[in-house]
Amino acid sequence: PHERSHERDFVLGPICDICDSDLAHPTQGAKLRDLLSGLRPTMALERVFPLGRQVHSLDGRTLIMGILNVTPDSFSDGGKHTSVTAAVAHAAEMVRAGADVLDIGGQSTRPNAEIVPSDKEQERVVPVIEAIRQNGIDIPIS
Repeated sequence: PHERSHERDFVLGPICDICDSDLAHPTQGAKLRDLLSGLRPTMALERVFPLGRQVHSLDGRTLIMGILNVTPDSFSDGGKHTSVTAAVAHAAEMVRAGADVLDIGGQSTRPNAEIVPSDKEQERVVPVIEAIRQNGIDIPIS
């Protein structure tokens, strides 16, 4: 490690985020969290994660995922969105209501549902994703 890493909050902060902060610094012997707490912050660290084309703060608001089931046997919505037109309209409605991410499901999770082959699931999901993008909805899709 850098010879002065123990003096730098921008080094110790992220290490404490991803590792056990009770670990000892390799050259100083002190616990990482103790070294970090003894420093005066030089700049505010912001924990972030990339999602789609944006970077979101982990300290910010909770993100909302809109669930769009395109299965004919959905137990939650009764298969209301099996047509591409209905699915896109519902996706747009969820985005207007504040969805940050869309999850599009082509496999029912209801009890005793038949497992759908991946090619069938793709037949359900891919046209919907393409139509959503063609309609200008540009949020991450899972």
